[in-house]
Amino acid sequence: MSPDGVSPDVVCRELPTLHWEVKNVERLNLRDAYAQAVRDAGEGKTPIVAHKKNNANFLVTLSAEDFLEIVRRSDLIEGGSDASGNTRCDNEQ
Repeated sequence: MSPDGVSPDVVCRELPTLHWEVKNVERLNLRDAYAQAVRDAGEGKTPIVAHKKNNANFLVTLSAEDFLEIVRRSDLIEGGSDASGNTRCDNEQ
């Protein structure tokens, strides 16, 4: 977080609705980091924690609800969505 206590760790103009909390530590309390991201994100922004250990790749954590909303808004779902923006996911092959 920036010194003002409000700004995200990363600003990405192409993704203005995401609030990034970035951690590079060996031992991370992920629940605490996510709670911080939620607090700092405020209304209208999706809180995301990007975290890594030394010599490891970054991992990204967000709520399942937010993840599914991002997927719904993407072009990843075949067949699109209905007029309300709802998609249907089931086990049919």
